[in-house]
Amino acid sequence: GGHSKCDHGSDAGVDCSNSLIRLVNGSTEREGRVEIYENHQWTTICDNDWTVADASVFCRQLGYPAGEPKSAGHFGTGNRSVFSSEVVCNGKESTVLDCFFESKNEQKCSHFRDVGIACFQNIRLVNGSTKREGRVEVFIQNEWGTVCDDYWDEREASVVCRQLGFFGGEPKSKSFFGYGDGPIKMDDVFCSGKEQVLQSCPLRERHNCGHIEDAGVVCEIAPTKHLLRVLDNFECESKTFRVRLANGDTQYEGRVEVYCSGRWGTVCDDLWGVKEATLVCRQLGYSRGLPKLRAQYGPGSGLIMMDDVNCLG
Repeated sequence: GGHSKCDHGSDAGVDCSNSLIRLVNGSTEREGRVEIYENHQWTTICDNDWTVADASVFCRQLGYPAGEPKSAGHFGTGNRSVFSSEVVCNGKESTVLDCFFESKNEQKCSHFRDVGIACFQNIRLVNGSTKREGRVEVFIQNEWGTVCDDYWDEREASVVCRQLGFFGGEPKSKSFFGYGDGPIKMDDVFCSGKEQVLQSCPLRERHNCGHIEDAGVVCEIAPTKHLLRVLDNFECESKTFRVRLANGDTQYEGRVEVYCSGRWGTVCDDLWGVKEATLVCRQLGYSRGLPKLRAQYGPGSGLIMMDDVNCLG
């Protein structure tokens, strides 16, 4: 494979600019307006004294370690009933049902006061230039802290990246993404690479490190079948998908160039659709993308990477 009638007039580009409780109307599944199921319908909660303690309990019930409150219709307004009680949590409860419900028979509350929450994962990437890279920080005992880079390699990086919803990752050590300023929470992390979460790898909680040894990662997005075929056809050394944009007017757009065995090549726009464009945009830290065809960002030079299907321009 890898030989075609494709020329650089067909180089592809992308435009990336464009239970009993549930979260509604957030931009991710970890945030939104809080709704509670009561009397066979979903109800919203009024923002009477809505606190970090309340938000954290709701987030824990949804599987996250903590969260922050959002009040006053931050995630839009509901259109049904308001929950009949005021919810009062101290923050230590394991479920919302363990909180105190203060009955408000005559609760008068406008939907403009509907509360929301934004929940945290118990792991995050800090100080990267995109959402898929950064210093690794973990949330343990109600505070964020860093991870020491002793034994830090591809196995730990791949666990962190999969935990965050990516495909795999590359380790970074020696405070590549800058020094953290909280406690150092983990040392001598030694994963097999098959774990679902970093916290289940063997590790030491006591450490002999300084923040100069803070660990980081650069995570990768999984290629689509089409792009995997591209990498296969060109016998690229790595099936890791590295990509950059060239010649766009902004950082959000450009001709797509893919790295293969030590050199950069362009991609033929045959079979180049929204799926491939969105993949490239997600790889670069954006949420979605639009395909751009017929060398809209100018012709590249060098290797043209493409599928077995002939690209006739």
